[in-house]
Amino acid sequence: PAAPAAAPAAASPHLVGGGPSLLLLSTDAAPVASLLRAARDAPMAGRRRVEGELLSLCSNVLLPAASRRGGAASGAALDWRLALHCLCQTLHVFHHALGSDGAAQLQAVLRTLEQSCGPVLSSAGSGGGGGSASLTPEARGALGSLLGALYSTLERCDEAPLRSCLETLVKPCLLALHGAVDAMAAALQAGEPVPPRHSSRGRLWVHLGLLRWRLLLPPHPVDPAAKHLLRAQLGRAELREARLSGLAAALAQEARNGATCTPRSARLVEAERTV
Repeated sequence: PAAPAAAPAAASPHLVGGGPSLLLLSTDAAPVASLLRAARDAPMAGRRRVEGELLSLCSNVLLPAASRRGGAASGAALDWRLALHCLCQTLHVFHHALGSDGAAQLQAVLRTLEQSCGPVLSSAGSGGGGGSASLTPEARGALGSLLGALYSTLERCDEAPLRSCLETLVKPCLLALHGAVDAMAAALQAGEPVPPRHSSRGRLWVHLGLLRWRLLLPPHPVDPAAKHLLRAQLGRAELREARLSGLAAALAQEARNGATCTPRSARLVEAERTV
């Protein structure tokens, strides 16, 4: 199938375009799934090659490209970058529900957010020392305004699932990100060791995971993926009930007058056939 339309060339390479279905693909699920399918179907003679590909997948595909280009970094720094990457793509999926102007504004805000926060988050857990990754005091002050503009833009979204999560899940994600970036930037400016902010990262991942879970819930109370299985289970339960009712009626009639077939038992047999 044709690949989804990409974001404009000036946009961050991590942002993808398309409809809500891309929420499932916002962490490189498509290439990973293709590689795993190929590994499952590979012949025995190609197992060594497949093992090498899977090891390469673990070390390369699952981490954002920008983090890999940044050289050696702590586990906290890589995880912060991955959390930022996942948050931006999760929110970017809903640009279609904002109209042309709102979509352009959302893309611009998310692009600026990644460009400004990414280098700072890459320093998490490092020894400090300042440098190009540090934010100026003006930029640190503007980060709050940037996150406020992002939240205001999302409030104009007409997608009910996202609107229901803004206050309870999206806002805590943005607050955790803001606090962590501000603390890291302050440490970089002071030349001090950069705190990894493990608690903030944990809160961000928890709220982000709940957000994605809520957005992926089917609108109908019955999961479409389990609909046919549920229908088969209900049918089997009705069939068992019809058989037990027929057996009980036949035994009661036979005990009463020795007859094995009555109008009621015939109706129960017909009900069993219908089920």
